[in-house]
Amino acid sequence: MKLVAAAIVAVTAAFGVTAAHAEPMPATASWTGFYVGAHAGYAWSDTSSSYTNPALSSFDVNMKPSGEFGGVQAGYNYQLPNNIVLGLETDISLSNVADTIRDSLGSTVHGGNQSITSRTEYSGSVRARLGYAMGNCLPYITGGYAYSHSRISATDGSLSTDADFSGWVIGGGADYALSENVSFRAEYVHAEFGSKTIFPGAAYASKTEPSSDAVRIGLNYKF
Repeated sequence: MKLVAAAIVAVTAAFGVTAAHAEPMPATASWTGFYVGAHAGYAWSDTSSSYTNPALSSFDVNMKPSGEFGGVQAGYNYQLPNNIVLGLETDISLSNVADTIRDSLGSTVHGGNQSITSRTEYSGSVRARLGYAMGNCLPYITGGYAYSHSRISATDGSLSTDADFSGWVIGGGADYALSENVSFRAEYVHAEFGSKTIFPGAAYASKTEPSSDAVRIGLNYKF
């Protein structure tokens, strides 16, 4: 996550330099155009999981990962004459959204205090946006496709696997124009990723249905 923090600081600093030379704020911002930006935030998840073998149903594998993330985004907005703003955006984040729980099955079989860890390493989305321009403020709703990549590991037997998830995301937020080119953003999104079997074919295979919530702030530069 030091790399994530360094990237966010570097991009934000670049925005600061750019903003100092940006065109002054017009009376009413125009949101039409391509933009790129950087963001940082915090995410939390409520993952419903259970072993696929009914005989192991009493062993708990539910996890609640949480943590920080940071990344970049790019998109395009088009403002209609009636102040409706249509947009399309993609983003990707490196993350440290994780949780470690006691592995009750592993502890029973192997003894000791075994554990299971789930860590989301990166995530992203491709989303449509619908907003309404109110002077220099653009409140909007957004939704589309979401994906994430996690690493799941257990201390008993040093088990580990990668898991890719895909699903949908919905949310909303607001952009505020600081100048003709630079805008600040605050946003909340909720994502659902369906179900996936972890360690398929193994006696300890489990089915998981992850979801996540995230809040983030960011800066955009419009060309």
